[in-house]
Amino acid sequence: MQTLTPGMINRFLWNLKEREVELRSLCLYQDGNMLLKKAYAPFSEDSLHPVYSVSKSFLSVLIGWLLEEKKLKLSDPWILYFPEYQSYAGSPAFWTVTIRDLLTMTLGQKREAPVQKGDDWIRKIVEEPVVIKPGTQFFYNSQASFLLGVLVERVSGKSYQAYLEEKILAPLGISVYECETNQAGQAIAGLCLHLRTEDVAKFGIALLEGGQYQGRQIVPKFWVSEVGKKQVENKDVIAPEKVEDCQGYGYQFWLCSQGGYRCSGLYGQLCYIWPEKHLVLAANSAASGNGEILSCLYDAIRENPSEELDFQEFGIPPVKGEPALRFGKCWRLNGTWVPKPNDFGIELLELSVDEGEKFGCQIGITRRGIRYAFDAAYGRWLLQEDRFTPFTPYLYKGAMDPVYHEEFLSRKFYGSCAWKDSDTLIVQLRAENYSGVLEFVFRFFEKDMVEMDYRVSAYLTEENALSVKFAFTGKEQ
Repeated sequence: MQTLTPGMINRFLWNLKEREVELRSLCLYQDGNMLLKKAYAPFSEDSLHPVYSVSKSFLSVLIGWLLEEKKLKLSDPWILYFPEYQSYAGSPAFWTVTIRDLLTMTLGQKREAPVQKGDDWIRKIVEEPVVIKPGTQFFYNSQASFLLGVLVERVSGKSYQAYLEEKILAPLGISVYECETNQAGQAIAGLCLHLRTEDVAKFGIALLEGGQYQGRQIVPKFWVSEVGKKQVENKDVIAPEKVEDCQGYGYQFWLCSQGGYRCSGLYGQLCYIWPEKHLVLAANSAASGNGEILSCLYDAIRENPSEELDFQEFGIPPVKGEPALRFGKCWRLNGTWVPKPNDFGIELLELSVDEGEKFGCQIGITRRGIRYAFDAAYGRWLLQEDRFTPFTPYLYKGAMDPVYHEEFLSRKFYGSCAWKDSDTLIVQLRAENYSGVLEFVFRFFEKDMVEMDYRVSAYLTEENALSVKFAFTGKEQ
Protein backbone atom coordinates (compact mmCIF):
# COMPACT_ATOMS: atom_id res chain seq x y z
CA MET A 1 0.00 0.00 0.00
CA GLN A 2 1.29 3.44 -0.94
CA THR A 3 0.94 5.95 1.89
CA LEU A 4 0.06 9.49 0.91
CA THR A 5 2.83 11.90 1.88
CA PRO A 6 2.34 15.59 2.76
CA GLY A 7 3.91 16.39 -0.61
CA MET A 8 1.28 14.29 -2.42
CA ILE A 9 -1.55 15.90 -0.52
CA ASN A 10 -0.26 19.38 -1.24
CA ARG A 11 0.24 18.49 -4.90
CA PHE A 12 -3.35 17.19 -5.02
CA LEU A 13 -4.65 20.49 -3.65
CA TRP A 14 -2.37 22.43 -5.96
CA ASN A 15 -3.73 20.49 -8.94
CA LEU A 16 -7.29 21.32 -7.91
CA LYS A 17 -6.37 24.98 -7.64
CA GLU A 18 -4.68 25.00 -11.05
CA ARG A 19 -7.75 23.47 -12.69
CA GLU A 20 -9.97 26.07 -10.98
CA VAL A 21 -12.11 23.52 -9.16
CA GLU A 22 -14.29 25.44 -6.72
CA LEU A 23 -13.68 23.31 -3.65
CA ARG A 24 -16.08 23.77 -0.73
CA SER A 25 -15.07 20.98 1.64
CA LEU A 26 -12.82 17.94 1.58
CA CYS A 27 -11.98 14.88 3.68
CA LEU A 28 -9.09 12.53 2.95
CA TYR A 29 -8.77 9.31 4.96
CA GLN A 30 -6.16 6.58 4.74
CA ASP A 31 -5.33 3.54 6.83
CA GLY A 32 -7.24 4.58 9.92
CA ASN A 33 -6.25 8.26 9.87
CA MET A 34 -8.09 11.37 8.72
CA LEU A 35 -5.25 13.02 6.80
CA LEU A 36 -7.22 16.09 5.83
CA LYS A 37 -10.54 17.58 6.91
CA LYS A 38 -11.17 21.07 5.60
CA ALA A 39 -13.96 23.46 4.74
CA TYR A 40 -13.29 26.52 2.63
CA ALA A 41 -14.77 30.00 2.99
CA PRO A 42 -17.50 31.03 3.02
CA PHE A 43 -18.61 27.50 3.99
CA SER A 44 -17.90 25.62 7.25
CA GLU A 45 -17.44 22.00 8.31
CA ASP A 46 -21.04 22.05 9.58
CA SER A 47 -22.49 23.16 6.24
CA LEU A 48 -25.12 20.80 4.87
CA HIS A 49 -24.56 20.32 1.15
CA PRO A 50 -26.74 18.56 -1.40
CA VAL A 51 -24.91 15.42 -2.44
CA TYR A 52 -27.26 14.73 -5.35
CA SER A 53 -26.66 11.24 -6.77
CA VAL A 54 -24.33 10.24 -3.95
CA SER A 55 -27.74 9.54 -2.40
CA LYS A 56 -28.09 6.58 -4.76
CA SER A 57 -25.28 4.74 -3.02
CA PHE A 58 -26.97 5.14 0.38
CA LEU A 59 -30.10 3.73 -1.26
CA SER A 60 -28.10 0.76 -2.53
CA VAL A 61 -27.05 -0.11 1.01
CA LEU A 62 -30.70 -0.05 2.14
CA ILE A 63 -31.53 -2.54 -0.62
CA GLY A 64 -28.60 -4.60 0.64
CA TRP A 65 -30.15 -4.70 4.10
CA LEU A 66 -33.50 -5.85 2.73
CA LEU A 67 -31.68 -8.61 0.86
CA GLU A 68 -29.80 -9.52 4.03
CA GLU A 69 -33.10 -9.73 5.91
CA LYS A 70 -34.54 -12.02 3.17
CA LYS A 71 -37.34 -9.56 2.50
CA LEU A 72 -36.68 -9.52 -1.24
CA LYS A 73 -34.42 -10.98 -3.95
CA LEU A 74 -32.50 -9.28 -6.75
CA SER A 75 -34.35 -11.41 -9.28
CA ASP A 76 -37.79 -10.28 -8.05
CA PRO A 77 -39.76 -8.21 -10.55
CA TRP A 78 -40.36 -4.76 -9.08
CA ILE A 79 -44.03 -4.96 -10.06
CA LEU A 80 -44.42 -7.97 -7.72
CA TYR A 81 -44.48 -5.48 -4.84
CA PHE A 82 -46.71 -2.95 -6.63
CA PRO A 83 -49.41 -5.03 -8.36
CA GLU A 84 -51.78 -2.06 -8.36
CA TYR A 85 -49.61 -0.44 -11.05
CA GLN A 86 -49.45 -3.43 -13.38
CA SER A 87 -52.29 -2.19 -15.57
CA TYR A 88 -50.47 1.11 -16.16
CA ALA A 89 -47.35 -0.42 -17.67
CA GLY A 90 -46.46 1.31 -20.94
CA SER A 91 -44.99 -1.99 -22.15
CA PRO A 92 -45.62 -5.57 -20.99
CA ALA A 93 -41.83 -5.78 -20.66
CA PHE A 94 -42.04 -3.57 -17.59
CA TRP A 95 -43.54 -6.51 -15.73
CA THR A 96 -40.17 -8.26 -16.07
CA VAL A 97 -38.04 -5.37 -14.75
CA THR A 98 -36.22 -6.74 -11.71
CA ILE A 99 -34.71 -5.09 -8.67
CA ARG A 100 -31.30 -5.85 -10.15
CA ASP A 101 -32.29 -4.06 -13.37
CA LEU A 102 -33.18 -0.96 -11.37
CA LEU A 103 -29.94 -1.11 -9.38
CA THR A 104 -27.86 -1.33 -12.56
CA MET A 105 -30.03 1.15 -14.52
CA THR A 106 -30.84 -1.42 -17.16
CA LEU A 107 -34.63 -1.20 -16.92
CA GLY A 108 -34.91 -0.63 -20.67
CA GLN A 109 -36.30 2.92 -20.75
CA LYS A 110 -34.27 5.34 -22.86
CA ARG A 111 -35.57 8.47 -21.14
CA GLU A 112 -36.98 9.58 -17.81
CA ALA A 113 -40.73 10.13 -17.60
CA PRO A 114 -41.83 13.82 -17.65
CA VAL A 115 -43.30 14.23 -14.17
CA GLN A 116 -45.14 17.38 -13.09
CA LYS A 117 -46.44 18.75 -9.82
CA GLY A 118 -49.32 16.69 -8.54
CA ASP A 119 -48.46 13.65 -10.69
CA ASP A 120 -48.43 10.12 -9.35
CA TRP A 121 -44.71 9.61 -9.89
CA ILE A 122 -44.91 5.83 -9.77
CA ARG A 123 -47.62 5.71 -12.42
CA LYS A 124 -45.81 8.16 -14.72
CA ILE A 125 -42.58 6.13 -14.56
CA VAL A 126 -44.37 2.81 -15.06
CA GLU A 127 -46.21 4.27 -18.08
CA GLU A 128 -42.96 5.17 -19.82
CA PRO A 129 -42.36 2.54 -22.57
CA VAL A 130 -39.66 -0.09 -22.17
CA VAL A 131 -37.92 -0.12 -25.56
CA ILE A 132 -34.88 -2.32 -24.78
CA LYS A 133 -34.89 -5.75 -23.17
CA PRO A 134 -34.52 -5.17 -19.40
CA GLY A 135 -31.17 -6.14 -17.96
CA THR A 136 -29.21 -5.69 -21.19
CA GLN A 137 -28.17 -2.04 -21.63
CA PHE A 138 -27.20 0.79 -19.27
CA PHE A 139 -28.98 4.14 -19.46
CA TYR A 140 -28.54 6.50 -16.55
CA ASN A 141 -31.97 6.97 -14.99
CA SER A 142 -32.63 8.56 -11.59
CA GLN A 143 -36.23 7.40 -11.74
CA ALA A 144 -35.01 3.81 -11.41
CA SER A 145 -33.63 4.90 -8.04
CA PHE A 146 -36.96 6.50 -7.14
CA LEU A 147 -38.71 3.17 -7.76
CA LEU A 148 -36.19 1.49 -5.47
CA GLY A 149 -36.87 4.12 -2.82
CA VAL A 150 -40.62 3.47 -2.72
CA LEU A 151 -39.79 -0.26 -2.71
CA VAL A 152 -37.73 0.29 0.45
CA GLU A 153 -40.74 1.91 2.10
CA ARG A 154 -43.16 -0.81 1.09
CA VAL A 155 -40.97 -3.77 2.02
CA SER A 156 -39.54 -2.33 5.24
CA GLY A 157 -42.92 -1.02 6.40
CA LYS A 158 -41.23 2.26 7.39
CA SER A 159 -40.71 5.65 5.82
CA TYR A 160 -37.57 5.98 3.74
CA GLN A 161 -36.08 8.42 6.24
CA ALA A 162 -36.85 6.15 9.20
CA TYR A 163 -35.23 3.12 7.57
CA LEU A 164 -32.26 5.22 6.45
CA GLU A 165 -31.73 6.49 9.97
CA GLU A 166 -32.04 3.02 11.48
CA LYS A 167 -29.63 1.25 9.14
CA ILE A 168 -27.09 3.92 8.16
CA LEU A 169 -27.33 7.39 9.64
CA ALA A 170 -27.75 6.64 13.34
CA PRO A 171 -25.00 3.95 13.39
CA LEU A 172 -22.68 6.46 11.68
CA GLY A 173 -23.53 9.10 14.28
CA ILE A 174 -25.28 11.33 11.72
CA SER A 175 -28.06 13.27 13.41
CA VAL A 176 -28.22 16.40 11.24
CA TYR A 177 -29.24 15.86 7.63
CA GLU A 178 -32.03 16.70 5.20
CA CYS A 179 -33.99 14.47 2.85
CA GLU A 180 -36.02 15.86 -0.05
CA THR A 181 -39.43 14.45 -0.90
CA ASN A 182 -41.96 14.97 -3.65
CA GLN A 183 -45.41 16.39 -3.06
CA ALA A 184 -46.71 12.95 -2.10
CA GLY A 185 -44.13 12.75 0.69
CA GLN A 186 -42.09 10.09 -1.14
CA ALA A 187 -38.31 10.38 -0.81
CA ILE A 188 -36.55 11.22 -4.06
CA ALA A 189 -34.16 8.42 -3.19
CA GLY A 190 -31.64 9.00 -5.95
CA LEU A 191 -31.11 12.69 -5.21
CA CYS A 192 -32.53 13.43 -1.80
CA LEU A 193 -29.76 13.83 0.76
CA HIS A 194 -28.10 16.94 2.18
CA LEU A 195 -25.11 15.98 4.32
CA ARG A 196 -21.90 17.28 5.85
CA THR A 197 -18.85 16.20 3.87
CA GLU A 198 -17.39 14.54 6.97
CA ASP A 199 -20.51 12.37 7.20
CA VAL A 200 -20.16 11.34 3.57
CA ALA A 201 -16.60 10.32 4.42
CA LYS A 202 -17.88 8.15 7.30
CA PHE A 203 -20.06 6.27 4.81
CA GLY A 204 -17.04 5.66 2.59
CA ILE A 205 -14.94 4.54 5.55
CA ALA A 206 -17.57 1.96 6.46
CA LEU A 207 -17.45 0.53 2.92
CA LEU A 208 -13.64 0.51 3.05
CA GLU A 209 -13.61 -1.31 6.39
CA GLY A 210 -15.73 -4.27 5.37
CA GLY A 211 -19.02 -2.50 6.07
CA GLN A 212 -18.14 -1.54 9.65
CA TYR A 213 -17.77 1.82 11.35
CA GLN A 214 -16.56 1.95 14.94
CA GLY A 215 -17.59 -1.64 15.52
CA ARG A 216 -21.09 -1.36 14.02
CA GLN A 217 -22.13 -3.02 10.77
CA ILE A 218 -23.32 -0.27 8.46
CA VAL A 219 -23.29 -2.28 5.23
CA PRO A 220 -24.10 -6.00 5.09
CA LYS A 221 -20.81 -7.84 4.65
CA PHE A 222 -21.92 -9.68 1.50
CA TRP A 223 -23.07 -6.40 -0.07
CA VAL A 224 -19.69 -4.68 0.36
CA SER A 225 -18.15 -7.05 -2.16
CA GLU A 226 -21.01 -6.59 -4.62
CA VAL A 227 -21.70 -2.85 -4.81
CA GLY A 228 -18.36 -1.84 -6.31
CA LYS A 229 -18.10 -4.79 -8.69
CA LYS A 230 -18.76 -4.15 -12.38
CA GLN A 231 -22.33 -5.31 -12.88
CA VAL A 232 -22.87 -3.75 -16.30
CA GLU A 233 -20.78 -2.13 -19.05
CA ASN A 234 -21.53 1.50 -19.88
CA LYS A 235 -18.75 2.55 -22.25
CA ASP A 236 -21.05 2.26 -25.28
CA VAL A 237 -23.42 4.97 -24.03
CA ILE A 238 -20.95 7.43 -22.46
CA ALA A 239 -18.50 9.59 -24.39
CA PRO A 240 -15.03 7.97 -24.28
CA GLU A 241 -13.36 11.23 -23.22
CA LYS A 242 -15.28 10.95 -19.94
CA VAL A 243 -12.82 8.35 -18.76
CA GLU A 244 -14.05 8.04 -15.20
CA ASP A 245 -17.67 7.61 -16.26
CA CYS A 246 -17.26 4.70 -18.66
CA GLN A 247 -15.44 2.18 -16.45
CA GLY A 248 -18.61 0.25 -15.70
CA TYR A 249 -21.44 0.53 -13.19
CA GLY A 250 -22.13 -1.45 -10.03
CA TYR A 251 -25.18 -1.35 -7.80
CA GLN A 252 -25.67 2.44 -7.76
CA PHE A 253 -21.90 2.93 -7.64
CA TRP A 254 -19.43 3.88 -10.40
CA LEU A 255 -16.19 2.02 -11.06
CA CYS A 256 -13.00 4.09 -11.36
CA SER A 257 -10.13 3.95 -13.84
CA GLN A 258 -7.35 3.40 -11.29
CA GLY A 259 -9.25 0.90 -9.19
CA GLY A 260 -11.90 1.22 -6.53
CA TYR A 261 -15.36 2.69 -6.91
CA ARG A 262 -17.22 5.86 -6.04
CA CYS A 263 -20.47 7.48 -5.05
CA SER A 264 -20.92 10.29 -7.54
CA GLY A 265 -23.15 13.37 -7.61
CA LEU A 266 -23.78 16.39 -9.82
CA TYR A 267 -21.31 19.32 -9.69
CA GLY A 268 -18.47 17.24 -8.29
CA GLN A 269 -19.97 15.61 -5.19
CA LEU A 270 -17.78 12.61 -4.46
CA CYS A 271 -17.06 9.73 -2.16
CA TYR A 272 -14.21 7.63 -3.58
CA ILE A 273 -13.40 4.26 -2.02
CA TRP A 274 -9.98 2.97 -3.09
CA PRO A 275 -9.35 -0.36 -1.32
CA GLU A 276 -5.92 -0.92 -2.92
CA LYS A 277 -4.59 2.17 -1.14
CA HIS A 278 -6.97 1.86 1.81
CA LEU A 279 -8.14 5.39 1.05
CA VAL A 280 -11.39 7.37 1.10
CA LEU A 281 -11.82 10.78 -0.50
CA ALA A 282 -15.01 12.79 0.14
CA ALA A 283 -15.50 16.16 -1.53
CA ASN A 284 -18.11 18.84 -2.04
CA SER A 285 -17.37 21.16 -4.91
CA ALA A 286 -18.65 23.12 -7.86
CA ALA A 287 -16.87 21.23 -10.62
CA SER A 288 -17.73 19.90 -14.05
CA GLY A 289 -17.63 16.36 -12.69
CA ASN A 290 -15.80 13.86 -10.52
CA GLY A 291 -13.27 13.10 -13.24
CA GLU A 292 -11.46 16.38 -12.59
CA ILE A 293 -11.07 15.70 -8.88
CA LEU A 294 -9.94 12.11 -9.35
CA SER A 295 -7.40 12.98 -12.03
CA CYS A 296 -5.93 15.60 -9.67
CA LEU A 297 -5.48 12.87 -7.06
CA TYR A 298 -4.05 10.31 -9.50
CA ASP A 299 -1.56 12.85 -10.88
CA ALA A 300 -0.40 13.80 -7.39
CA ILE A 301 0.27 10.19 -6.43
CA ARG A 302 2.01 9.43 -9.71
CA GLU A 303 4.26 12.50 -9.47
CA ASN A 304 5.11 11.65 -5.84
CA PRO A 305 6.65 15.04 -4.98
CA SER A 306 9.19 14.84 -2.20
CA GLU A 307 8.83 18.41 -1.03
CA GLU A 308 5.83 20.26 0.30
CA LEU A 309 4.51 23.00 -1.94
CA ASP A 310 3.86 26.52 -0.85
CA PHE A 311 0.14 25.99 -1.23
CA GLN A 312 -2.29 28.87 -1.13
CA GLU A 313 -5.40 28.22 0.91
CA PHE A 314 -8.66 27.58 -0.89
CA GLY A 315 -11.61 29.83 -0.49
CA ILE A 316 -14.03 31.43 -2.89
CA PRO A 317 -13.04 35.06 -3.50
CA PRO A 318 -15.74 37.73 -3.46
CA VAL A 319 -16.77 39.34 -6.73
CA LYS A 320 -13.99 41.39 -8.31
CA GLY A 321 -14.55 45.00 -9.31
CA GLU A 322 -15.19 48.37 -7.77
CA PRO A 323 -16.18 47.96 -4.13
CA ALA A 324 -18.78 50.70 -4.31
CA LEU A 325 -20.69 52.85 -6.73
CA ARG A 326 -18.56 55.91 -7.22
CA PHE A 327 -20.10 57.22 -10.36
CA GLY A 328 -22.87 59.47 -9.04
CA LYS A 329 -25.78 57.51 -10.49
CA CYS A 330 -27.13 55.79 -7.42
CA TRP A 331 -30.30 57.89 -7.50
CA ARG A 332 -31.53 56.15 -10.63
CA LEU A 333 -30.91 52.62 -9.45
CA ASN A 334 -33.23 52.44 -6.45
CA GLY A 335 -36.81 51.46 -7.12
CA THR A 336 -39.09 48.84 -8.65
CA TRP A 337 -38.80 47.76 -12.26
CA VAL A 338 -41.45 46.09 -14.40
CA PRO A 339 -40.24 43.43 -16.85
CA LYS A 340 -41.04 43.02 -20.45
CA PRO A 341 -43.29 39.99 -21.11
CA ASN A 342 -41.38 36.76 -20.40
CA ASP A 343 -41.97 33.02 -20.15
CA PHE A 344 -40.40 32.68 -16.69
CA GLY A 345 -43.06 34.28 -14.53
CA ILE A 346 -40.88 37.27 -13.52
CA GLU A 347 -43.16 40.14 -12.46
CA LEU A 348 -41.06 42.70 -10.57
CA LEU A 349 -37.44 43.60 -9.90
CA GLU A 350 -36.57 45.68 -6.82
CA LEU A 351 -33.15 47.23 -6.38
CA SER A 352 -31.59 49.17 -3.56
CA VAL A 353 -27.96 50.16 -4.01
CA ASP A 354 -25.76 51.52 -1.23
CA GLU A 355 -22.97 53.87 -2.31
CA GLY A 356 -20.92 53.08 0.77
CA GLU A 357 -18.41 50.29 1.07
CA LYS A 358 -19.99 48.58 4.10
CA PHE A 359 -23.00 47.04 2.47
CA GLY A 360 -23.65 46.71 -1.25
CA CYS A 361 -27.10 46.03 -2.62
CA GLN A 362 -30.51 44.55 -1.86
CA ILE A 363 -32.40 42.70 -4.56
CA GLY A 364 -35.98 41.48 -4.66
CA ILE A 365 -37.52 39.49 -7.51
CA THR A 366 -41.20 38.62 -7.64
CA ARG A 367 -41.94 35.49 -9.62
CA ARG A 368 -45.43 34.09 -10.00
CA GLY A 369 -46.64 35.96 -6.96
CA ILE A 370 -43.77 34.94 -4.68
CA ARG A 371 -41.11 37.49 -3.67
CA TYR A 372 -37.52 36.34 -3.29
CA ALA A 373 -35.06 38.70 -1.61
CA PHE A 374 -31.36 38.61 -0.98
CA ASP A 375 -28.49 40.93 -0.07
CA ALA A 376 -24.92 41.13 -1.30
CA ALA A 377 -21.90 42.91 0.15
CA TYR A 378 -18.99 44.72 -1.46
CA GLY A 379 -15.64 42.97 -1.10
CA ARG A 380 -16.86 40.11 1.07
CA TRP A 381 -19.45 37.32 1.37
CA LEU A 382 -22.56 38.30 3.34
CA LEU A 383 -24.21 35.43 5.24
CA GLN A 384 -27.99 35.28 5.17
CA GLU A 385 -30.24 32.80 6.93
CA ASP A 386 -33.92 31.88 7.15
CA ARG A 387 -35.10 34.17 4.39
CA PHE A 388 -34.13 32.76 1.04
CA THR A 389 -35.93 30.42 -1.30
CA PRO A 390 -33.55 29.88 -4.22
CA PHE A 391 -35.76 29.93 -7.26
CA THR A 392 -32.79 30.83 -9.38
CA PRO A 393 -31.76 27.35 -10.61
CA TYR A 394 -34.98 27.28 -12.62
CA LEU A 395 -34.58 30.50 -14.59
CA TYR A 396 -32.87 29.23 -17.67
CA LYS A 397 -34.06 28.09 -21.06
CA GLY A 398 -35.74 24.71 -20.99
CA ALA A 399 -35.93 24.55 -17.20
CA MET A 400 -39.11 23.52 -15.43
CA ASP A 401 -40.36 24.50 -12.03
CA PRO A 402 -39.30 22.06 -9.31
CA VAL A 403 -41.63 19.08 -9.14
CA TYR A 404 -40.77 18.03 -5.63
CA HIS A 405 -40.61 20.77 -3.02
CA GLU A 406 -41.78 24.36 -2.83
CA GLU A 407 -38.72 25.46 -0.89
CA PHE A 408 -35.18 24.26 -0.67
CA LEU A 409 -34.27 22.88 2.68
CA SER A 410 -31.09 24.64 3.71
CA ARG A 411 -31.36 28.11 5.18
CA LYS A 412 -27.92 29.61 4.55
CA PHE A 413 -26.54 31.40 1.54
CA TYR A 414 -23.88 34.04 0.81
CA GLY A 415 -23.96 37.08 -1.47
CA SER A 416 -21.19 39.27 -2.89
CA CYS A 417 -21.29 42.11 -5.43
CA ALA A 418 -19.11 44.64 -7.25
CA TRP A 419 -19.31 47.21 -10.03
CA LYS A 420 -17.62 46.23 -13.28
CA ASP A 421 -18.13 49.75 -14.61
CA SER A 422 -20.49 52.67 -14.07
CA ASP A 423 -23.44 50.85 -15.60
CA THR A 424 -22.81 47.20 -14.71
CA LEU A 425 -23.45 45.60 -11.31
CA ILE A 426 -22.40 41.96 -10.76
CA VAL A 427 -23.95 39.87 -7.97
CA GLN A 428 -22.95 36.28 -7.12
CA LEU A 429 -24.62 33.83 -4.75
CA ARG A 430 -23.39 30.66 -3.11
CA ALA A 431 -25.94 28.52 -1.24
CA GLU A 432 -25.33 25.56 1.04
CA ASN A 433 -28.27 23.82 -0.55
CA TYR A 434 -27.13 24.28 -4.13
CA SER A 435 -23.70 23.35 -5.46
CA GLY A 436 -23.87 25.47 -8.57
CA VAL A 437 -22.85 29.08 -8.92
CA LEU A 438 -25.50 31.78 -9.38
CA GLU A 439 -24.69 35.12 -10.98
CA PHE A 440 -26.74 38.19 -11.86
CA VAL A 441 -25.40 40.93 -14.12
CA PHE A 442 -27.44 44.14 -14.06
CA ARG A 443 -26.86 46.67 -16.86
CA PHE A 444 -28.42 50.08 -16.46
CA PHE A 445 -29.49 52.27 -19.35
CA GLU A 446 -31.04 55.64 -19.83
CA LYS A 447 -34.82 56.06 -19.84
CA ASP A 448 -35.25 53.95 -16.70
CA MET A 449 -34.34 50.65 -18.27
CA VAL A 450 -32.34 47.79 -16.76
CA GLU A 451 -31.28 44.46 -18.25
CA MET A 452 -30.70 41.44 -16.02
CA ASP A 453 -28.54 38.60 -17.30
CA TYR A 454 -28.98 35.55 -15.13
CA ARG A 455 -26.36 32.78 -15.28
CA VAL A 456 -26.10 29.44 -13.53
CA SER A 457 -23.38 26.84 -13.76
CA ALA A 458 -21.11 24.54 -11.77
CA TYR A 459 -18.38 27.11 -12.20
CA LEU A 460 -18.75 30.35 -14.08
CA THR A 461 -17.07 30.77 -17.43
CA GLU A 462 -18.36 32.24 -20.64
CA GLU A 463 -18.24 28.79 -22.21
CA ASN A 464 -20.22 26.72 -19.75
CA ALA A 465 -22.74 28.98 -18.06
CA LEU A 466 -26.41 28.69 -18.88
CA SER A 467 -27.76 32.20 -19.23
CA VAL A 468 -30.95 34.12 -19.93
CA LYS A 469 -31.61 37.86 -20.21
CA PHE A 470 -34.55 39.84 -18.91
CA ALA A 471 -35.31 43.45 -19.80
CA PHE A 472 -37.10 45.68 -17.27
CA THR A 473 -38.70 49.07 -17.91
CA GLY A 474 -41.22 51.43 -16.30
CA LYS A 475 -39.41 52.11 -13.07
CA GLU A 476 -41.59 52.92 -10.09
CA GLN A 477 -40.29 54.92 -7.12
